Amino acid sequence: NEVFFELYKYTRAVAGVGTKLCISFMFRSPFLLEENMKILVTVTITKGFDTWVEMSKSLADEAAKHGIYTIWAGANPDETQVYVVVEVQDQSQMKTFGEREDIAKARSDAGAIVASTEIISPIGADYMPG
Repeated sequence: NEVFFELYKYTRAVAGVGTKLCISFMFRSPFLLEENMKILVTVTITKGFDTWVEMSKSLADEAAKHGIYTIWAGANPDETQVYVVVEVQDQSQMKTFGEREDIAKARSDAGAIVASTEIISPIGADYMPG
C-alpha cells in the first residue's frame, strides 16, 4: 500500500490538506509480465473525472495492444487533475501512445490537456492487498 500512501502524500502536497481521491480500479490485465514497470502519471482535465474515466475505458483495448495497462486512477477533489498508476514495458510507450494523433484527439475531446501529461515517478515496489 506504499504506492497509494505516496500518491496520497503527493496529492495532499499538491492539492492541500483534506484532499480525498476519487478512486477507480480498472483495466488490470491478469497476463502482465513481471518485467513490466509501473509509473505514476498525472494530467490536467477540464471535463471532470467521469468523462476522463469513460475516455480511458474506451481506449483500454487499444492501449493493451501496446502493452499499456491502467492499474489505478484517481482525481483531486475539484476533478481538475487525474493521477494514474500505469503498467508499461517502457516509459517511452506512454508518450508515444498518448501523443498519437487519434489518441491525443480522444484525450483532448474528453477534456485532458495532453501537453500537461507528466510522469511523476517510476514505482519501484508496491503492495495491493487482496
